[in-house]
Amino acid sequence: MEKITLGAIEFSIPTTKEEFAAMTNKMNEDQPGLRENTLVYYMVASDGTAVASMAKEGKFATLNILFQSISQLADPDDKEIIATIDSSTAHDIYEVFTPFFDDEQPHANIEFLKNAVDNNLEIEISIVSKNADSIIKAEHMFYLFENNLVKGEEAEARQALLDAFGVYPTKIMQPNGSSGDIEITAQNNTGMDKFETVMANPDAVAKLFEDGNRIVPSAAIRAGVGVGKENIFMFHAAVNIAANIGDQNLIDSHASVGSSAQLGNGNKIGSFVSLEGVLSPANANCCGMRDHNFLGTYARLGTGVMLGSGNFLGSNVDISLGTPLKDCREDSDTYGAHVTYRYLGEDGFNNLAVMINRSVRKFNDVEVLPGELLLFDNTEEFKARFEGDDRIKADS
Repeated sequence: MEKITLGAIEFSIPTTKEEFAAMTNKMNEDQPGLRENTLVYYMVASDGTAVASMAKEGKFATLNILFQSISQLADPDDKEIIATIDSSTAHDIYEVFTPFFDDEQPHANIEFLKNAVDNNLEIEISIVSKNADSIIKAEHMFYLFENNLVKGEEAEARQALLDAFGVYPTKIMQPNGSSGDIEITAQNNTGMDKFETVMANPDAVAKLFEDGNRIVPSAAIRAGVGVGKENIFMFHAAVNIAANIGDQNLIDSHASVGSSAQLGNGNKIGSFVSLEGVLSPANANCCGMRDHNFLGTYARLGTGVMLGSGNFLGSNVDISLGTPLKDCREDSDTYGAHVTYRYLGEDGFNNLAVMINRSVRKFNDVEVLPGELLLFDNTEEFKARFEGDDRIKADS
């Protein structure tokens, strides 16, 4: 049986998932408190690629393996561990995952390690304890959020930011969103906050520009927000801490993307739309949507409402978990009755449309009253009415 060395200890390369589990469980016995005390761990390769995991069930084995590889440099009780390994050690770590190489579903950690091995890259490993200082935890979370490695859907990630609010000082913000000790005048100060905006970070600005994003002056994207490629942020659009924006979204003027809200790709968020933030309490469910949704002016999604894909919400539509929707879908089991998002759930909220009814009438042969929210299928014909113009998309 082939052997590898991790942290000066020789191990046999596992050939089955049972052997893998036995190996990592034995490591865990020799690393008391590591799983219980770790908040997050991540790897950054020398080519800039990275992968991260919150420490939770299903992610513990990789944590044990990474710690074993640097165990000569660290202790399980350390509050923050940052260590670099060479490609040879990365190769040995990669070999531990042999039983998973033929899985149909790709594993992010394995693909990351394979890239490092194939390209002879060094890897910086970071392991952050739940018991680390609040600012240390928050700084790691800012990095992970902004680089789309962790999302605000993770309750413990949000809690790490909440813990820092009482520690970070409030600072005078300069026009570019940065802070510093300068004379306070009406001309050179734009606000007071604990956290800077992403526009104050030259590296973040360079990446946003390289990725083809457009950010109109007066739009505000707070630190700790993950932004993908080719998005447009119009006048006075606001994106709050721990939110995540995918690719090719339009956030129109005065729209508010609240704390931890999650957007997939190709969504159109109309003017004055509100996606409710849920940074606190940390155990609340965030709101948002997956791909290719259209939200009209003044629409609102409440806490815990996560739309699927291909939906249309008309102007002024306000949906919370218990908001009654008159089901006008002719092939629905609840046709003619009222349903709620809580009943439908994310899996049941795809390719649907919701609009406010304005009169007493029949819609799809259902008696409806003024003020009712009508739920019906978002057909291809209906979607075509709201197709955007390619000429106003962000750069590709």
